[in-house]
Amino acid sequence: MNEQALITDAQNGSLDAFNTLVLHYQDVVFNTALRILGDDDQAADAAQEAFISAFKGISSYRGGSFKGWLMRIVTNACYDELRRRKRRPTTPLEPETEDGEEMDSPRWLADPNMTPDQQAEADELEHAIQH
Repeated sequence: MNEQALITDAQNGSLDAFNTLVLHYQDVVFNTALRILGDDDQAADAAQEAFISAFKGISSYRGGSFKGWLMRIVTNACYDELRRRKRRPTTPLEPETEDGEEMDSPRWLADPNMTPDQQAEADELEHAIQH
């Protein structure tokens, strides 16, 4: 069955026809998402979202390049994910030095019951053990 016939059948509600289209385009959709997002799991999620959106919106497809239409959907799904990442940036649990490295000495886990002298002794001992 040719692509246009599959699209027409999918527009008429054929899940089998749409699944055939998914199987045909799944690799190119995933690879596009991976190039944009740089993460396998997020690319798989974006590809899945793109196919769900395509299924829901297949009736709005008006001809032309189906691949182009589908690539626009996956690109938009990826951009949505990138916007979500920006809204909720991740912060490491461990503090970092000025150059972005994690701190070797977990001063931030210091015992709040220690006096400054006790903390200084503990720091000196830790330094002596490490060096």
